[in-house]
Amino acid sequence: EITKSDIYADRYYVGRTPETLILCDLDTQKVSEIEWIATGKEKFYFDNPTVCMVFSGGELSVVQYGENEVIGQVRTEHMNPHLISTRISEPDEKKQIKKIAFLLDEQSVRIIDLMQNIDATISHTAKIDWLELNLRGSKLLFRDSRRTLHLYDIEDDTRITLLNFCDYAQWVPGSDAVVAQSRDILYVWYRIEQTDEVVTRDIKGDIEEIEKLENGRTQVVVNEGLNRVQYLLDGDLIAFDTALDDMQLVRAMQIMEQMDEKQVLKKGPKGESTRKGNAEDGTYELGDSEKSRDAMWMQLAAIAVKAQEFQIAERAYAALGDVSKARVMSKLDRLVKENGGADHYLVQAQIAIHHRQFRKAEAIYMEQGRVDCALNMYRRLFKWGDALNLARSQNHPKLADLAAEYFSYLLSTDQQEIAGKLKEQEGDYVQALNLYLQGGYPAEAARVVTQQRLTNDSQLLEKIADRLLQKELYSKAGKFLENLNYNQRALDAYLKGNSFREAVDLCRRVFPARVVQLQEQWGDYLASQNQMDAACAHYIEAGQNMKAIDAAIRAKQWKKAVQGLDNVDEKLAQPYLKRIAQHYRSEGELDLAERYYVQGSFYIDAVRMYFEQALWDKAHSIALTYLSEDIVQKLYVSNAKELESRGKLKDATELYIKVQEVDLAIHMYKKNRQYDEMIDLVSKYRQESLKDTHHELGVQFEREGNFRRAEQHYLASKKWQPAVDMYREQEMWEDALRVAKKEGGVVEYKKTAFYFAISVGGDAGFEFLTKRGLGELAVQYAIENAQFPEAFHIATKTCKHKLADVHYQFALALEDEGHFERAEEEFIKANKPKEAIDMYTHQHQWDDAMRVASTHDPISITSVYEEQGRVAQEQKNFKGAENFYINAKKPESAIKMYQDNNQWQEAIRVGRNHVPHLVSQIETDHHTYMANTSDSNTLDYRRSQARLMESREKYSEAIEQYLAIDERMCPDKSELEKLLENAWTLAQRFVPHRGNEVASKVAGRLAKMNKHKKAAQILQAAGLERKAVEILAEGRHYGIARQLASKAAPDLLRKVDEAHQEQLVNEGDTDKLSEINPSAAIEMYANKGEWDKVYQLASKQSKSMVIKCAAMHAELEIKNGDLDRAVKILVKWGAKAEGNNCGAYVRIARAVLDDTSTSSKTKNSIVPDSHIGLIQVLRQVMSSGGNIGGEEKEELEKLRRAAHFSSLRRRCEELKLDKLVMKQSVSILRFSDVLPLDVSFYHAGETCRQQNKREMAFVFFNRFIDICDYIQDDDMDIDETEFVHTDIPSVHSREITRKLNFDEPAVEDIREWALEAGMSDISNELPPENVDSVEQVCSLDPLRATIAAANFQNAL
Repeated sequence: EITKSDIYADRYYVGRTPETLILCDLDTQKVSEIEWIATGKEKFYFDNPTVCMVFSGGELSVVQYGENEVIGQVRTEHMNPHLISTRISEPDEKKQIKKIAFLLDEQSVRIIDLMQNIDATISHTAKIDWLELNLRGSKLLFRDSRRTLHLYDIEDDTRITLLNFCDYAQWVPGSDAVVAQSRDILYVWYRIEQTDEVVTRDIKGDIEEIEKLENGRTQVVVNEGLNRVQYLLDGDLIAFDTALDDMQLVRAMQIMEQMDEKQVLKKGPKGESTRKGNAEDGTYELGDSEKSRDAMWMQLAAIAVKAQEFQIAERAYAALGDVSKARVMSKLDRLVKENGGADHYLVQAQIAIHHRQFRKAEAIYMEQGRVDCALNMYRRLFKWGDALNLARSQNHPKLADLAAEYFSYLLSTDQQEIAGKLKEQEGDYVQALNLYLQGGYPAEAARVVTQQRLTNDSQLLEKIADRLLQKELYSKAGKFLENLNYNQRALDAYLKGNSFREAVDLCRRVFPARVVQLQEQWGDYLASQNQMDAACAHYIEAGQNMKAIDAAIRAKQWKKAVQGLDNVDEKLAQPYLKRIAQHYRSEGELDLAERYYVQGSFYIDAVRMYFEQALWDKAHSIALTYLSEDIVQKLYVSNAKELESRGKLKDATELYIKVQEVDLAIHMYKKNRQYDEMIDLVSKYRQESLKDTHHELGVQFEREGNFRRAEQHYLASKKWQPAVDMYREQEMWEDALRVAKKEGGVVEYKKTAFYFAISVGGDAGFEFLTKRGLGELAVQYAIENAQFPEAFHIATKTCKHKLADVHYQFALALEDEGHFERAEEEFIKANKPKEAIDMYTHQHQWDDAMRVASTHDPISITSVYEEQGRVAQEQKNFKGAENFYINAKKPESAIKMYQDNNQWQEAIRVGRNHVPHLVSQIETDHHTYMANTSDSNTLDYRRSQARLMESREKYSEAIEQYLAIDERMCPDKSELEKLLENAWTLAQRFVPHRGNEVASKVAGRLAKMNKHKKAAQILQAAGLERKAVEILAEGRHYGIARQLASKAAPDLLRKVDEAHQEQLVNEGDTDKLSEINPSAAIEMYANKGEWDKVYQLASKQSKSMVIKCAAMHAELEIKNGDLDRAVKILVKWGAKAEGNNCGAYVRIARAVLDDTSTSSKTKNSIVPDSHIGLIQVLRQVMSSGGNIGGEEKEELEKLRRAAHFSSLRRRCEELKLDKLVMKQSVSILRFSDVLPLDVSFYHAGETCRQQNKREMAFVFFNRFIDICDYIQDDDMDIDETEFVHTDIPSVHSREITRKLNFDEPAVEDIREWALEAGMSDISNELPPENVDSVEQVCSLDPLRATIAAANFQNAL
């Protein structure tokens, strides 16, 4: 039994049973039921359309739709959708992938292969805030809190950093390309394996999304504030890399050929490129596949050779213009065909040769016993050494011939060096020496002479030495001469060649006295070569300390320079000490810089160094230690003035304070008009002058006309009256009142407003009050002080709507004073005649009450008669009461009066005269009474028994007898009231323990008799104040109830007010209700449709209330069908995400967008005002900063974009931009769940047909026809196979109105066109329903490939 069901995102169903969990994708109709013990705290995530993720108790369970078991469970506490990534393939895909990446902790990522149960863990040094697997689950992109973007290769277990700062990163849908943003630069990696191959582009905004277009291309949308710019990705690069990853080499070759064809078409008549950098519509292209063409052909060739697809490799090399390799591939292809496959040894040997694996080729030939083939290979490649070695190892008979051929080849090609080595190997050293000298290789000749000790021929030796010197091989010449014991000549050769190391070594053995001199020369040489570090060491060896120190400083070997200065005179060391100090100063090592400044007596430099770093204490310490007081004073003041001139006033202040020149600092701030800083200094160092300073500044600002600043300082000086006087002198009365209210309180504020108006007099004072909205405040003040003439005067001039209130209050005051006639006049002027009537009835002045009722409120005449009747009845004047009841047209009341007083004949008489239809009922009641009545149930009996019990002091029994008397026994209410009061008096005096009980019963009886005040008095006397409050509220005596509740039961005040408000609502007294509960009054006005009053009252409450009312008003207009007015209301009064407003805005937006009256059906439409206003409203809601839920935010953004694209399409129609109209019409299909469904597909099809996009028009018109048929026949089912893998919403994702927006002829025209197109070639060009291979899908154009991919998802 299913115990609970939920629907998420209008697509996913979750059902619960006691032991299982049911998950269903309603779009794909795949259902999973897994074993599950529900806790009630499960959280479901549907970000991945193939799986549902269930989070419960720190454990994440992954369920694939259609599978009845959990495919994986992991533990994680991080359930942010940006911190979990899954890649789950469909069951019908060839290559199954089931991988998940999630956070173990904030700095660790775990990747689990759910099929092979293999995992990998990435430990990072910073918090990870985003991660995502690529399409194949082989690579992971993640970003840390330092905004560094990393790429992790799961298979190779390698990680690299792509960007050191990343604002945005995303895999391009359907590929392994990556798009990222770092500040103002857009990065695109088309082939992520080659991370150094990246396309960059400067942008001016932020990446908004990566969008797949209908034509198969992909674009990056950048929001530049007012504009949205699209950057098209190179589709050829993406498709090429995808084909290589899937080893679709034929598809890759076709892509490259198409690219070459495009390149030819883009060339002008002279071969010059005609390609434009930017599109005229604001779309830019990212990447240039032309520049990558050769690299892409080379990559294809390498992969094709590795895969032994030699025809493709031949095509690739031909495209590159590499004729030789193309011929090799052609030869390999021919060998494969001739020898029955690529496994033949000739083919394998040629492949090895192509890859320059000559040893491998030799081994292949040798395995087959083809020595001659191997020798010929080496000869063709001119690898004679390898050929000779192979011939020697095999004792080949043609070895000598081969060697002779090789030697002749070397001589003919002037390769004397190699020929000499060949003769050297044969032991013919003399010929080898001649060949070396002949070829210009004297160094080789010298080596042979040295190694073989051929020193007999002195002429030859001199010749070799001369050749070495001629070739400027001085080091080798020196070594050669040194070996021949020609030491002086060798030393000269070494020095000439700057070979000082060999020269020093020779001098240490032969000329020791010259070693020191050579060390200095060596140092000079190194210094000339800017090798200062090495030069320093040789200067030290030569004892040249000053040169060593200079070299150390130039080499930035500061420690070595400092060590060298220890043995140098102070005067000589000073320049070097200053340079060393300046170095440490630039490096920020201020302590070392200070040491060497001080050591070199550069004290002022040290102080200024600390000045620059704002280290005032250290600067002051040095100044006091090494400098005189006068110098310190002058130095600080001069530097402070310099800092002041440079605008660094804060630093200058520090210097002034250090030398006790606070007044200079104060004057500096005053001169620079930085009064806040000046006040800070005065409050800190001159506290006694603070108030005077504030007052002086107030006077100064007042004189300058800066009254706001003057007010601030007057108030800071604790004197607010000058501020009020200032504003009054300037006739800035609003500010004067503001200060008076803030500083003097509300009483002072009212008083100021009132007396100001009186003092100004005439229209000027009242105009002042009106302009500033103070009229009501002044009127209220006058009323509170019983100054009614002034109240009338002010109200007449400033707020006439308050006149009624003044008359009413004046009337109440007159009534309290007993001036009833004047009170009557004021009640009438206040339009409250009912109050005058009540006043007279309370005084029993019946003639006056009747006069007022007849003149001003005829409806109340009956109530006057009825009240007179009640009074007469209470006075036992039954005849008079009867006449009054009859005049009040209340004969029933007269009948009841007689019945209650056992005067049945009089009751029957009244019934016969006035209500004959009640006579039978009266007679029946009379007979019943007579039959049931005995002596014990009569008034006399009960009253006598009660008095008897009183005389016997049986008070409790007496109380019961009194309480037993009801209205039936005693029709005289005044008599009954007295009897009930007797019961209460007895309980109060003699049976106090029954006081509460008796008081409650008596009060209840009295309340039924409409004696609520009396009932409340009894309850109050019994200490039952809470019940007394409730009785008074029930009797509508709210004033008395509030007074009693405020004293005895404050928690009931709210209940009393609510009852009062309910009464006012029922009576429709909106004016009085607005004074008590503005919100309820607003609702009442709204129900009446008085929206001007609604906004007037709401504006007095808050801006949020106005916005809430506007949303309510707009929804009402939507229900009434006035969409334009609804949107205009929101534009006028504003919109904000508060409370339930978001839901209202969604409903309004959906109604406006789905309205067919604003949906263009022709190309002559214009942008409706409702759509323009709706965009403004939704932007205002999204930017209002309110608390918007995730789903509401997505819905609002979706509706805003729908309105934006709809308006943009219509604007393009006006401007005759037909191509853009087509693109916009197709793009708008993403929002067909909020726009008119049939109209949306009609526009998409019609614009595609006009742009000769017949395939797309065919698809969209087919859907349009299906929708029209579905609207007319709800039993029909729509096949959505073609759109299931697109972002076009399902037809069933929305409620479809059963009304066509097109007439039948228009639908039939489209149906005939679609039928004609379906019978033409277009039907044959559409993709097959089922494809068998990726190659079939990749051979289609983008639109058809998109449709076919629904049945073969591995294709892209």
